[in-house]
Amino acid sequence: MKLRVCFVAFLASLSTVSILPAAVAGGDIVYCARYYASPTSKETSHFHLYSIDPSGRGRKQLTAGAYDDGLLGWSPDGKSILYTSDNRRLCVMEASTGKARVILSSAKGVDLDVWNAFWWPDSKAVIILGSGADPARVISVSTGKVLSTVKDVQWLSISPDGDRAYVNNGAGGEVVSLDQGYKVSVIRPLPVAVNAATWATDEAIVGVAEGEGDASDSLVGFNENGTKLWVRGVAPKHSSNVDLGTPFRNVTAIPGDRRNVVLGEDISDSTIRPNYNFWHANVDTGNATVWLSEKRYVVFKPNASDYVTSQAQVLVNFGKPNGGHQRQVYVCGLQVGKGVDDAKPRTIVDGMVFVEGADWR
Repeated sequence: MKLRVCFVAFLASLSTVSILPAAVAGGDIVYCARYYASPTSKETSHFHLYSIDPSGRGRKQLTAGAYDDGLLGWSPDGKSILYTSDNRRLCVMEASTGKARVILSSAKGVDLDVWNAFWWPDSKAVIILGSGADPARVISVSTGKVLSTVKDVQWLSISPDGDRAYVNNGAGGEVVSLDQGYKVSVIRPLPVAVNAATWATDEAIVGVAEGEGDASDSLVGFNENGTKLWVRGVAPKHSSNVDLGTPFRNVTAIPGDRRNVVLGEDISDSTIRPNYNFWHANVDTGNATVWLSEKRYVVFKPNASDYVTSQAQVLVNFGKPNGGHQRQVYVCGLQVGKGVDDAKPRTIVDGMVFVEGADWR
């Protein structure tokens, strides 16, 4: 999941950050949320991390402080949580103890330049992408040291087996190897230009090629040699005559499913907190059918038996009118669904809260 912040960063000595003395315990879901303080309170509310059981019980607050935290995700082994703190620190929390440490920080008054971050498959390092032209960095979780750097990385998707990654370098795509020595080596450049590419299987990479004007988008499958396996025009099936030029902005693999992926259709005009319709797309036919309407993200459990999502943000009144002015705030809750056929997820977090993101180990 993305966190877009700006900055110039430097490595700092490992240290602890302000957290609450609570481990994640049985909560498989970790989410980042702002619980609004009372309208009459002088307290300023902030985004912090919480864990919760899929049933909606056992909520625990994991971080605290007079600043915002941002969730980046569970480690592949399910033992650690990667997150940002105060836009100045990149931290790793041990799920079993709740203890956190800083692995990267920026100078005082300077925001941390972490546009996105990905766990290395062995859970012992993270790959950090900045917002500018600086190389991506592979950083050790235990020491905070830079293990290697990679040039021209705007986006990457790691293969299910963890051996390779697809890299968008701005000019095209590359398949790279993820070596045990934390080196990223180009296997071969790919003559395929697509957006939002992801590994659907160990053999196939799937992405979206945008159509010109009103032309439909195309779902493109290709192997790691760059050979196109198929090109399917995305044919939306929707009750309300959707424009065939639908702006699909992301592709999500469904764990264990070799025939279908999830497409995210941007239905908002916000680049910071967009809302989506999510479609099931069949890679054999290119047919796409709306699955979830007006959500903000979808994250599958590793075995795809469940998923977590969030409602589209809505404005609600906050407190009583004052001098003819009614204050309003955005809210959105957290929902859980059962498998890829469940189109009606149930809400487990709601009320005066804004859930920014979530992940499921």
